[in-house]
Amino acid sequence: EYGVGNSMYMFLGVAAGKVTVMGLIRNWTVSFIGNYIGCAFYAALFSFGGDFFGQDPWLSYIHKITAAKVSLNWGVAFIRGIGCNWLVNLAIVNTTAATDVSGKILGIWICIFAFACIGFEHVVANMYFLTLGNLYQSPGVDLASVWINNIIPVAIGNIFGGGFFVGVCNWICYLSPTKVDVPVPPTGCFSKIK
Repeated sequence: EYGVGNSMYMFLGVAAGKVTVMGLIRNWTVSFIGNYIGCAFYAALFSFGGDFFGQDPWLSYIHKITAAKVSLNWGVAFIRGIGCNWLVNLAIVNTTAATDVSGKILGIWICIFAFACIGFEHVVANMYFLTLGNLYQSPGVDLASVWINNIIPVAIGNIFGGGFFVGVCNWICYLSPTKVDVPVPPTGCFSKIK
């Protein structure tokens, strides 16, 4: 399970009556913990299993980026989280709606390219990168600053961006009993929920 994509799918499941709120919370919790364990494993593997990033220019880059991520104020981290997952979940919708491989690639690429270039915050990527910064003892990076200044506000922003701006808005347009007059696409992720 990929944590940020679940924000959209689980909201859709709850809105359609297919998933309970407790099921949503359980899914998000297990997904979040699993994603964090995987990110911590790979950060430890690259740190201790070969010291891939222990020398400059990589080490100074890790210090610089992780220090910037934990110095974000809560509101900025939250808004960047919304923007990120809005685009990531649009990429998911694009790839499920496209009918050929080139359309799927283009649909994913545009959204992911945009969020990376803009500098939005992705909680799963930050789990890896901030754990790496913590393992390499980046100045000002400790577990408290990682969680309070980044992981928590970015995770909430990612949930809101994917769950509301993509999940709820698409549910209103395509799936709700009082939906607006927008035609349902013949293929894609939203046609399979009915």
